[in-house]
Amino acid sequence: MVAPKQLQREDARRWTSPSREDAKRRPNPAAIVRILRRTTAQYEIPLGTRMGLEKRSLFELLVSTVCSAQARDATTYPVIVKLFAIANTPEQLVRIPLVKFQQLLYPISYYNTKAKHLVALSRMLLTEFGGMVPGTMEELLRLPGVGRKTANLVLAEGFGKPAGITVDTHVHRISNRLGVIRSRSRAETERLLMAVLPKRLWAIWNPLLVMHGQNICAPISPKCSQCPLRNQCQRRGVTTSR
Repeated sequence: MVAPKQLQREDARRWTSPSREDAKRRPNPAAIVRILRRTTAQYEIPLGTRMGLEKRSLFELLVSTVCSAQARDATTYPVIVKLFAIANTPEQLVRIPLVKFQQLLYPISYYNTKAKHLVALSRMLLTEFGGMVPGTMEELLRLPGVGRKTANLVLAEGFGKPAGITVDTHVHRISNRLGVIRSRSRAETERLLMAVLPKRLWAIWNPLLVMHGQNICAPISPKCSQCPLRNQCQRRGVTTSR
């Protein structure tokens, strides 16, 4: 009789290491990018990409990315525009009383916690980095409120040197649904995508899949009949669609 732990290990290997058949059926990431570049042009761009197009500073990009975590861009953008009119440098931000700063971030989700993180982050930038946003994954991850997703986005959009792939709920869901990878967590998704995608596609994968996910490939009942990727998609996990 096979031990339960051995079954779990074997199941994990099957899940993370695709079979030859899976590898043959895997969609071409470059083809996906080509299609989505064309079909997502009509949609509103994600906040991080928008910051770059607006020529915002690295600090503004970092702050906006922290604010946008688990929040809708439509809610976050008006708030950060108002904030940056008052404070768009670490020096200016740390001078704002915490209560007032928290009020400025409302109605962004977790605005109280994010305000505390951003004040601590700004102080660390001033004391340890000369007021500048650092340009390495290791240094960014030391900042309060900054996780790997935020660090990846800042490095890709701000420095033009992606150290990984920005994985949010859309990237995790759609990469698995398409059949590009098979993963159980966002950390595993990033690791597997980095092995499958050419590095030249790392930075663009997130914004394209975010726009596609917000408009077509919804978590529940995606619009498969309208999807430009329907001929490539393996539709993993899809039980109902439109």
